[in-house]
Amino acid sequence: MTPDHCRVHLFQARTTKMDATKVSQYMKLFLIVSDYVQLYDYNNGLMYLADWRGGSAIDFTMSVNFTQFRTILDTAFEGYSMRIKAIHILTDSKPMTALVMLFKQVMSAKISSRIQVHNTLDSVYEYIPKSVLPVEYGGEDRTVRELRDEFIEELCSDYFKDYRKQINKARTDENFRSKDLFNSEYMGMSGTFRNLSVD
Repeated sequence: MTPDHCRVHLFQARTTKMDATKVSQYMKLFLIVSDYVQLYDYNNGLMYLADWRGGSAIDFTMSVNFTQFRTILDTAFEGYSMRIKAIHILTDSKPMTALVMLFKQVMSAKISSRIQVHNTLDSVYEYIPKSVLPVEYGGEDRTVRELRDEFIEELCSDYFKDYRKQINKARTDENFRSKDLFNSEYMGMSGTFRNLSVD
């Protein structure tokens, strides 16, 4: 966690071959991690460091389902109420930089302004302190493998698995939703609508 209490998440693209199945698995993992953060973590916001130096932007672009990607983003921002402070993308690939520009168009102006592309780790250090980065990134924390293994152990704990089962059973009971008779009588449909009168 940074001195201003932001949690840093590291994503490492370690394979050059991406397909739709892997991208879908990454998105599912993102939701699982979001459940974990919602349950345990108290922070001032989230900072993401995505290391794309080992990944292929073109394969990722060909494999991603943009509708699913947009749904995941909406779930993160609206459903989990995530406060994204920054998204830092570490890459030396020009196609990846172009891909980031494409993704910025899918996101809100507020979030897209928080996305930055870095060619070297030195520029990352201006935003993320070395004290929270793994050793492989010139930081002072444990290795990526140690951090990953500890986190996987937490995600596989019986308590968290039971919590996920319980949270996935949650549903709304539409029988308790209030019936808005005014709208159905005068507006034709129930729901929340505003009237606009034009002279």
